[in-house]
Amino acid sequence: MVITRVTNGYRKPEGIDEMATALQPELKQDLVRYGARGVDLCFNCGNCTAVCPLSLDGTSFPRKLVRYAQLGLGEKLATAPEPWLCYYCGECSATCPREATPGETMAALRRYAIAQYDPSGIASLLYRFPWFLVAFTLLLGVVLGFFHLSIQVAKHTVDGVTFPAHWAAFNWIPYETIHMLGVFVGALMGILVLSGFANAARLMLKPHGGIRSLGKHKAGDFGQAFRRLGRELVTMRRQAECSDEGEGAEPWYLRARFAHGTIMGGFMLLLAATSLDFFFVFLLKMEFYGIARPLGIIGGIIMLYGLLVYTWKRMRKATPNTTVTTPADVWILFFLIVLDITGFALLLITMNQWQGVASDVILLVHSVMAMELVLLFSMTKIAHALYRPMALYFHFLKNPETTA
Repeated sequence: MVITRVTNGYRKPEGIDEMATALQPELKQDLVRYGARGVDLCFNCGNCTAVCPLSLDGTSFPRKLVRYAQLGLGEKLATAPEPWLCYYCGECSATCPREATPGETMAALRRYAIAQYDPSGIASLLYRFPWFLVAFTLLLGVVLGFFHLSIQVAKHTVDGVTFPAHWAAFNWIPYETIHMLGVFVGALMGILVLSGFANAARLMLKPHGGIRSLGKHKAGDFGQAFRRLGRELVTMRRQAECSDEGEGAEPWYLRARFAHGTIMGGFMLLLAATSLDFFFVFLLKMEFYGIARPLGIIGGIIMLYGLLVYTWKRMRKATPNTTVTTPADVWILFFLIVLDITGFALLLITMNQWQGVASDVILLVHSVMAMELVLLFSMTKIAHALYRPMALYFHFLKNPETTA
């Protein structure tokens, strides 16, 4: 279906361009599967935009995005940066006279955007069908589990170490085959991440004239946008602007900004510890725990705190942005918490040199879930670590004069 602008004095609906725009009538129902269940309830009063502290510089959300969804403007939704500029404080949902949950619609549109960026089509299935999320996770876990066990046996066989009998079933797989398979899977993951990144950049730039629009900016604009992005990632000032401060607010250590910061900070410390460990232990064959181990311990504690705060809030439905929990939300919290706890368990096992079936199982669970999270990085909620900074950068580049 195609609709064009009427030029005989009537005002065009919000979201319709001068050029012909393709409509997708089925899109609205499809978005329900992503979590946008209140789209039909909205009558476009604009209250959500009025109360949103981040609706500025022409980013009139959530109202504009909800209107796009109602009109079936899939391309507009896929190219809009606004879903990534929203931190889902929930004020819009709390004050909506129709209880249309516009904040949850914005979260659903982030899931929809991730699915549009993903070239494999797997992300779309993961978000729309909870049964597929569970089945695919379990199947991938089994495959990665066999892969991990085969690596362990083959590697130790090459080194001349005899494994217990219960590993013997995997001795028939040559180590070279396993190694090449690992290289292939790693390369495939890299291609998916880079493809998603390129698709996101292409779509986010499309409303501004595509990649050629970058040539309209001065050289200093790019540096300024990077500096502003760096400050935002460190301070999360935009999220602070929509935090629940004031009378009756939660203590600072329970607020979304602080919990989000602990998860992000803890994740970065764990990444640094893992990188140091990989470089010195696996590449240089040196035992180097002086810095890596303390970084891992601190990072794990910090991240676990933030994860438990988010879990506790969702269980209690304590704030407007935790009243709705999707299977994708449960999935990412479960994975990160189990990874964190099993990581601490492995640290104790290593420090005390414990051996046995229990330690083998913990290592297997931790390794498989870590590999699975890496492989699905660009398809799950954690992908916002990639796409939100990109959207913020283009926002800052487009609005060099603003302070947002």
